[in-house]
Amino acid sequence: MLRVRVPVSIAKVLKYEPCLISLAVESFYDRDVDSMKHAAKIKKFVSAGTSEEIFRGFIRMSRAMYAQLVQQTFQAPKCYPLSSRNDSSVYVEAELGMKIVCGHEMMYQQRRHENLDGNGTSTWEAFKESLEINGYFKQLLPGSIIAFPGQVRCIAEIFALPHSSEEFKGLELPPSGNDAWLYFSEDELKLAMVER
Repeated sequence: MLRVRVPVSIAKVLKYEPCLISLAVESFYDRDVDSMKHAAKIKKFVSAGTSEEIFRGFIRMSRAMYAQLVQQTFQAPKCYPLSSRNDSSVYVEAELGMKIVCGHEMMYQQRRHENLDGNGTSTWEAFKESLEINGYFKQLLPGSIIAFPGQVRCIAEIFALPHSSEEFKGLELPPSGNDAWLYFSEDELKLAMVER
């Protein structure tokens, strides 16, 4: 678990759909020129001109995902409220949070763009309709676990829920793990492999 500082909107999304962190990290790590345009504006997850409250909490992710985020140099978008470098522990949490926010923005905007076919209808809707016609959902009610929505719809539904920083107050934060494992020398890595 990692301590991060993210806008309440991201905290809310990850509270309801923690699995989206992997898609956000993947989008951040595999970013291209087009997705960088979305990260520069952050239209969905940071409201321009407003001071959205920043939540300090923890996010669960694999070591590989953490390494993909922390090992990349990335300039914060101008619209993102990044902390000063004066307090290094606060800055590290805020920088990691900024990368997570940018990854979510890239993932959301890319998926939103991909979900529209030439007629302006959702490809998800067309896919779901073909599943219904072929009897895939059988007697399941709409909204059942197996009747899954796309990530864009999922995020939109979470955003529609009321949210404030109050629901995250009083959470106990476990200490952040040590990331010395990221900086093993080749000899240390070989020794660790031999020990296992």
